[in-house]
Amino acid sequence: MTREYDMKLARLVFLCAVAAFLAGCSATVVYQSEVPLVNGQIILARLTPAKEAVPADTPAAKWQVVDWSGGLDPVHLGESCSLEVLRMIGDGNLVNLVDWLEFFPGFGVEILERIRVTSVGVQNIVLNARLGDFSSFRRIRYDLHAPGAARPLIAAEGRGGFDTRAVLKPMRNYDLLAMFADGNVSCLANFITLDGAIPRNEVVFDASMFVRIEFRVHIF
Repeated sequence: MTREYDMKLARLVFLCAVAAFLAGCSATVVYQSEVPLVNGQIILARLTPAKEAVPADTPAAKWQVVDWSGGLDPVHLGESCSLEVLRMIGDGNLVNLVDWLEFFPGFGVEILERIRVTSVGVQNIVLNARLGDFSSFRRIRYDLHAPGAARPLIAAEGRGGFDTRAVLKPMRNYDLLAMFADGNVSCLANFITLDGAIPRNEVVFDASMFVRIEFRVHIF
């Protein structure tokens, strides 16, 4: 999934730049991107053995049982390394996007050299349930940590009203450009904190982060 996401984002950034270039004017372009974080996470139902919770058609390599039994301690969901292209964009190394493009015209390098990213803001973190829902939870918090860091780089939280989708709002304004400048954000550790009752039915979910990329194409 990471490779597919990287290629899609690279193509979209490049095509937006081409459009501005052909129009013959400088332009500020804003694009929303969905960054995959974790997939196939399973929150067990009451008194259900883990081996019975996994959907029959789900390969074992594609799921992970969330180690949660009703407490308020953060639970580690694994690492996500889907920020490589975002890091390239934030670093301004847009010519490196050539590696992610299946097509590349001869004038492409010149276009990429004219792009300057102005911000990469976090809009929200979204949990989508493939099975079950999040209605038994009063509060959900999601943290992203740099490797070995005690404090989260990014924290998002939502309170009540959850169904098959839980939208968690950032706890402050995060601009990933500053984080990229500090380094060590290619891979992030995912943690979830659940406040509520153990669900009646298993919940199988994926998590994504939505970011707002703003970049400027300079023609002159």
